[in-house]
Amino acid sequence: MDTFINKSLLKRIERVTKGRILTIHNPFNSRYKCRLRLVINTYVGCPNWCMYCYTYSYTPIIYINNPKSKKEFIERINEDIEKYVKNNLPKLPVYVSSNCEAFHPLLEDKFAHTLYALQRLKEFDFPTIIMTKFPSKLLENPYLNVLNNLKVIIQVTIPFMNNRFEPFAPHPKERIRAVRDLSKLGFKTVVRVDPLIPTYKGVKGQSKDEINSLISELCEVGVKHIVAKCLRLSSGIKKIYPEFYNSLKPYYERYGYRESPSVWVLNDKVKIELLMPVYEACIKYRIGFSTCMDQIESLKSEVCDGSEEILNLP
Repeated sequence: MDTFINKSLLKRIERVTKGRILTIHNPFNSRYKCRLRLVINTYVGCPNWCMYCYTYSYTPIIYINNPKSKKEFIERINEDIEKYVKNNLPKLPVYVSSNCEAFHPLLEDKFAHTLYALQRLKEFDFPTIIMTKFPSKLLENPYLNVLNNLKVIIQVTIPFMNNRFEPFAPHPKERIRAVRDLSKLGFKTVVRVDPLIPTYKGVKGQSKDEINSLISELCEVGVKHIVAKCLRLSSGIKKIYPEFYNSLKPYYERYGYRESPSVWVLNDKVKIELLMPVYEACIKYRIGFSTCMDQIESLKSEVCDGSEEILNLP
């Protein structure tokens, strides 16, 4: 199965998934060397309030302040999956979730929409990529039961050794412990050191020592693969964290460019400077390394986030 961009396949999937809960993961696929995947975002909004979050650009402030469940989620996801399968479309990997926290402590305890989505994906044999900052939720019995025999990778975002940019997310040490326990149970765990943030003015990005310490700990708990990406500075951040945004914007204006009207990115030279400590630490500790959206040939990284290879997809 070639999961890189295929225009004919893309059009077929777009017709079936447009405006649905089960939809195409990467809406900017013409801009990056991304693989064609699907996504289910089980909720709207997120409890973590990370300073760097790009979703602030398109999430209404009411749902940033008060995340919510999706109306008629169960009925809609059932219809979407069954319609997709009936149209004989390929079982592409499904992200759960890319734009929200799939295991929001209050919403998931009340509605269990993510648990239900995972059950349905397992029933129809979809490869699944879980992305979360709450990996400890997956250690509860209902989630372990559904994860067993599911083609799954668990991606946990741990960019720092403390919560300085993630004020309401679980502490990195807690996430690392959960990754350790999931790895011991035999689950394929990937950690996203994402985003990498430059140090400028009052913003203290990751130092080489912090990255080395982080990846050393991840190696000890059984992580086999790291995904890294440099911060894309979204204008949506300004409405939540204006000081953070305004501190970094001059740096991005000087050492980057405007990728779109609302997003600034760094030039390749600066990206390499930020990515190199991660790359070197991965070599040192013999961990796989990928870059997400920052494919730079000199770093010799795996394609995309390596999920297809880790899952042994054809």
